[in-house]
Amino acid sequence: MDLIYDHLKSDPAFSEVKDWNKANGFISLKDSGISLGIPKEKYESLNRDEDTNNTTVMIVCWLKNKDQAIGEKLIRQLAKEIRLSLGSDDGRLLNGGVIGGFVSEINYLTTEAQNSLLLHLAEITYEVEYYESRMRPEQANTVLSISNDIDIER
Repeated sequence: MDLIYDHLKSDPAFSEVKDWNKANGFISLKDSGISLGIPKEKYESLNRDEDTNNTTVMIVCWLKNKDQAIGEKLIRQLAKEIRLSLGSDDGRLLNGGVIGGFVSEINYLTTEAQNSLLLHLAEITYEVEYYESRMRPEQANTVLSISNDIDIER
């Protein structure tokens, strides 16, 4: 999820987006925003040390606009930009962090947010696949304390 978040946040196409969150379905009413969350992970055995992880990432984007037609048009454009960004050469492999990914679905919703203000939302389903270790990482031995006392008189 961090790779997707970093990729989208660094994309100049989303420079106008003000509110970024790493929380499943989190929507603030402050400003336009994008939120990412993981509702589901599915594992398939690859070998004795690794699994293939097929993760569903939900990306929610939103904006406020008083005009329903304009707001709906803008949220569709934003959702399509997210899809295209994640389908680009950099987005598809997320700098080698994943095997691949694709947007499988986009759902749209418009609802009343405040007095005569409409909130336009898009929920984007991004399917991503990567390898994940099945083993706990080995921990290095820890040093309890280090003393740098020097006996100057010696």
